[in-house]
Parts: sequence; C-alpha cells; structure tokens
Amino acid sequence: MAEPGEQSGLDLLGWADVAMYAAKARGRNQAVVFDRELREEVNDRSRTELMLREAIEMGGLRLHFQPEVDLRTGKVLAAEALVRWEHPTRGLLAASEFITVAEETGLVTELGRWVFSEACRQLAIWQNEYKDLPFIVRINMSPADFKMGDLVEFVERCLRENNVPGNRLCIEITEYAVLDEPERIAKILKRFQSLGLEIALDDFGTGFASMTGLKNLPVNLLKLDMSFVRGIASDNLDGRYDRAIVESIIRLGEALNLGVIAEGIESDSIIQKLLELGCYRGQGYLISRPVPAAELAEMLREGAVAASILRSVETTSVELADLQL
Repeated sequence: MAEPGEQSGLDLLGWADVAMYAAKARGRNQAVVFDRELREEVNDRSRTELMLREAIEMGGLRLHFQPEVDLRTGKVLAAEALVRWEHPTRGLLAASEFITVAEETGLVTELGRWVFSEACRQLAIWQNEYKDLPFIVRINMSPADFKMGDLVEFVERCLRENNVPGNRLCIEITEYAVLDEPERIAKILKRFQSLGLEIALDDFGTGFASMTGLKNLPVNLLKLDMSFVRGIASDNLDGRYDRAIVESIIRLGEALNLGVIAEGIESDSIIQKLLELGCYRGQGYLISRPVPAAELAEMLREGAVAASILRSVETTSVELADLQL
C-alpha cells in the first residue's frame, strides 16, 4: 500500500469501488477493507485480463472437443467445442480457470466470437475429410453473446466464409441466457433455426423456470445436467430422486419431440441406467475427455469411440434396441 499522502483522491475512490464490488461478490451486507491482499487480487486480475486479451489476439487459445455418442453403438453423433487457454506459465487451462475474468472485463464476447469462428473453421476441415459422417459441432453461447446487436449476422458470416451448412451446428444455451429478455432471445434463436442450426438447452433441470419457460423457447434438444446423471445408478435416496428427475425429463422430451442428451457419464452402470430409462445419447469422461482436434479425428476416422468403452453395456443396448423395433 502507498504511504499516507502518496495516494490521490482518484486512487482512493478507485480502491473504495474495488472494495464495494468485493463485498457484493462475498454476499453483500458486509464491510470489506481495501488492504494489501485485496490489492494483490486486483493486480492479479488485471494481469490475467491483459494476458487473456493477448491470447485472444495472438493465437494463445485452443479448442478441445468432447464427443457425444450413441450409447448403444458408440457412434459419434456430435462434438462439443470447449475453449482452452495455453497459458505461458500455468500450462493448458480449462475455461473455468478464466471465464470469470472474461465476464467481469467484457472479454467474454470476444472469447465467444473466437470460439465460434474457430469451431466453424475446424468443422469445415472435418466436413471435407469425413464426408460420410454427418456429425454436429455444438458451440456454447453465453448471455453476453446475445447482447451483441449483430449476433445473427456474425453467425451467418461464419457459415458462409467456411462453407459450412447450418445443420452441422448446434448452439447450446443455458436457461440463464434468456431470463432477462426471453422474447428477444427467442426471436434470435428462431433466426438461428431458420439457418438450419439446432438449439440445445444445457444444464436442463437446474434453472428456476425450466418447465414453465420451455414451451415458449424454440429448442430442439435438452441436455441432462451431470448433477442428476452422476447419481442415477445409486441405490440410496439421492439416487432414487436423481432417477426420478432424469426419467421425467426424458418423458418430457418424448412428449415435446425433443432430443435428450446426458452429460457427465462416468461409469458403465450410468450408461445401463440411461438405456433402461430411454436415453440413448450422451457424453462424459467414461467415453472421452475433451481432446484436441487431432485426437478427435481418430474417433471420426473410426466413426465411433473405442468398442471396449461400451462393451460392458453391449448386451443391454442390443436388448433395448430390439425392444424398440
């Protein structure tokens, strides 16, 4: 900290402002003093902001892709694009390590545009190399993305410049992306659909108005949140609750003609239970962690994930498939 008399009035106002936001972030109704620790936090955030801005502009970001498969056969149906930062000192960082800074500093929109553009570029490469595998790339959009006035035009331009058809892309949103302006966001989503894009509602079941708002939202897919999926194979009370929630969402999807995708698959017992409940699409660490494009290309060449991953549920899959015919 500066010695008494060394700081200006503007400095003091700035420090008070930082302390105020820190108090809000910590739950409000409390006093926060701008001390050395808080000052170091601010300095760290500023350094992170500058480095992240440089990464966006100078090629320090990477895309990894997590495949979604048919749980009965292992066939690759889609891949979710996830951003990574090649940090100069900390190595490869997942989005959770820097997304808060991106949101607080306004860099999240630049980040989102980079992800969309890069995903389209990579999809164009795969589209030429694997013509017989019409899988889809899923791209997340944040609430900040929908505040851009030229969002639809930006998406159209990316499709056109990369010669990518809209039906090879899916936009993933959370319920929180539409809470403030549901009617305006719904119009944007309908324009996306007119371009051929699918719309997936991510983390379904965790929002405040999932059921009531769904009928007014133009979506094609529901993604089961991993907080429910991970517990469905358990025999305890929580497991029974999770199964009931998952089954109700699957039935809801069937009634509304919406696809249902499970996230967070980490064991073969979870796959077995999903198949029993009627969910046949999913992603998770058991199937594959997010991987660079070159590693996903190996799965695309095969058209499916390694057979050994789903071998333990092969009998269940076949039996359920037969029952559907």
